[in-house]
Amino acid sequence: MKLGVAGEGSTVSKVQGDVSIRGLQLKSVYFCSKFRNNLISVPQLNVIGYKFFFLGDTCRIAYREENRLIGLAHKDIGNNNYYVQFFYSK
Repeated sequence: MKLGVAGEGSTVSKVQGDVSIRGLQLKSVYFCSKFRNNLISVPQLNVIGYKFFFLGDTCRIAYREENRLIGLAHKDIGNNNYYVQFFYSK
């Protein structure tokens, strides 16, 4: 499957499936062997109950039910991507 990547063009994924990372369950994810980092869709996480608060170069992540900080990400000025510093499952 050909996937579009914002600011990068496109890439190909040959594998799709479900994954569990530190208690976070993600469904229908794609494996792209050329990626050095994992990409997670903020809109998809929002649908399953996560909230995101962007302020400056920081993104705070909370779970809707608890409203406590469970993750923190910082923006890379060079490419405008956010990199997760820490994340605790809900």
